[in-house]
Amino acid sequence: MSEAFSILANTKKKAARLVTKTLKSAVANAVQKKLDEDRLFIRLAFADGGPSLKRFLPRAMGRADNILKRTTHLTLVVEEGKNKIVDSGSLNQGKASKSQKTKQKKEAAQAA
Repeated sequence: MSEAFSILANTKKKAARLVTKTLKSAVANAVQKKLDEDRLFIRLAFADGGPSLKRFLPRAMGRADNILKRTTHLTLVVEEGKNKIVDSGSLNQGKASKSQKTKQKKEAAQAA
């Protein structure tokens, strides 16, 4: 788990800060459930689209343009066990289909 925190600490993206916050929360929840913090690893991580805020931008001659302010649902599943290193070649390259996302959510729900 410390390796994940160090990678996120050295990443200069806004999302790294948000993922770090979510990961700390997941670790705290796991410790609350009496899991060993030193043996935790990230089993599954994905981001799904959340609700969109619909706003309007005024334009000339009384018109208006639609603006969608998108949000994201971030899901991290941590598990206790040996540190498993996932080969990047075995991961799905590209976007997952809707059926794959629902399958991942079901797996995450069963693991929790």
